Amino acid sequence: MMKKAYPYINSAALILLSGMTVSRAGVFYHIIGVGFIISAALITIGTVMSSVRKPDSAAGYQP
Repeated sequence: MMKKAYPYINSAALILLSGMTVSRAGVFYHIIGVGFIISAALITIGTVMSSVRKPDSAAGYQP
């Protein structure tokens, strides 16, 4: 589950590093990088929570 988020985090880090080198578009790339990091964190949290809740919900819905 965590391996799926590594490409997003790596791309976000590359965007942040490339954004810091460019002075004019640095803020723009920084916002994009932070957005990628937040989205990757939400994706990982969502996958972990859904994988944790699936067995409980499946066992609960069985009659």
